[in-house]
Amino acid sequence: MSEKPVKVKIAVLACASCGAPMHPDVGRQAFYCPFCGHEIQYSEQTLRGMRPLVYKHRDLEVQDGLIKLIRVAVMTGVRDDLGNSDPMAPETRWARSFGDYVAAIDRRAYVARRDSAILQFTCAHCGAPVKGRSTQTMYECEHCQTVYGLDDLAELGLDKMPQIVGNQSMVPSKSLPFKLTLKTADARVRYLVSQFPGFFAGFDVSGLLRAGALGAVYTPASLSDVALRVSSDSNLGNVEFYLEWVDWALPRDTGLDIALLDRIAPWDYNEAGAFIPELVMGDVIICAATNFADKLGIISSIIYRQAKDAIVERYGAERLSLIRWSRDLVEHKSGLIALPVYYLEQHDGAGGGLRIMVNGQTGAVQACVREGGRERFCGLPGAGDGRIDGERTMRSVPVPVRYEKPSHLYRVLSPEEAFGRKARRMGGTAAEEKDEPSKSKPSLFKRLFG
Repeated sequence: MSEKPVKVKIAVLACASCGAPMHPDVGRQAFYCPFCGHEIQYSEQTLRGMRPLVYKHRDLEVQDGLIKLIRVAVMTGVRDDLGNSDPMAPETRWARSFGDYVAAIDRRAYVARRDSAILQFTCAHCGAPVKGRSTQTMYECEHCQTVYGLDDLAELGLDKMPQIVGNQSMVPSKSLPFKLTLKTADARVRYLVSQFPGFFAGFDVSGLLRAGALGAVYTPASLSDVALRVSSDSNLGNVEFYLEWVDWALPRDTGLDIALLDRIAPWDYNEAGAFIPELVMGDVIICAATNFADKLGIISSIIYRQAKDAIVERYGAERLSLIRWSRDLVEHKSGLIALPVYYLEQHDGAGGGLRIMVNGQTGAVQACVREGGRERFCGLPGAGDGRIDGERTMRSVPVPVRYEKPSHLYRVLSPEEAFGRKARRMGGTAAEEKDEPSKSKPSLFKRLFG
């Protein structure tokens, strides 16, 4: 008697080889990556019980070794979709500070934070002083760890409400935790500066930290899946690429620098929980989601920049132009979530300056300097537990593809097939084709991704 197929309730895994989303394949009885061919057999080790977020993701259909890209069948002109203005261009993103954004969205919240002061009262349990900012709703006694909330403060004669920037009805119902304290985030920033001192030349980051410029922010995002097919022109030739993102954090406000926010991913949504602003510990700015007047333009701009950067970073393409594309974006139902970040910025008054962002969940830290109209980035990855299951940010590397046969079936090409015998840069290391024959047949992953 043949064994029954194993039923797998997990939604998606992250490929350990290339980071792409892997979906259950009943025929293989394994999780299969259509991008690099990696497989993970069904086992108890891949299942971790119930997760707080489980969304139905569209798996990439594979037929006879070809991927079916019907989701991104109809292509349009990239420039036509972007239009004449780029809502996420550097000059636009640097036109105002986060404080300017708060003032524009919610003047009442801006004034409350501008005029905030140290609040102190006596702990009812141990008699030690309890200190915090007047904008907090939750306080903790550092001596005995007693926590005080709104009801306790009311008994002390303090009438307080959570400080929310924007429409309170648009606050996410879920959030990720601040696993890093402000002190730890401060240390991460100092460590980044120590590793790249030349990058921060001309900026007194230590002085900014001493002055309390590093603040905690809960910023809203919508979890979304993206499929993208794009034709390009560069020194590598005219090549089509396919990219796929799962559980991408689509920003739902433009107060914080979106470019930096994307760089401190990935996020682990397995740790998501209910978000109650009144129970947020510490001095945290809570931003409600906003309905963009140009939401489609912002989404197109973000996808354009991230896709272009991914291709350049992976293959070293020069003078890269994205000509035509087809995008399929799916925002998850009830996918609005508050992301924990620490943020520091210093503007020079001329559309430039310094911005630093820390992932409050993992400790990933990224910095951006804009001088003379040019942006520079540097950063360090965060810590993780190696988890690959459940809901988390997953991205496939951009793979070159070629139409093979109906209906909408494409072949994933090796770099040799896509670019010919040209010098290229892949994965951060230079590689150049040699005339010498290969002594051994390369693996599938090697052939696809160098």
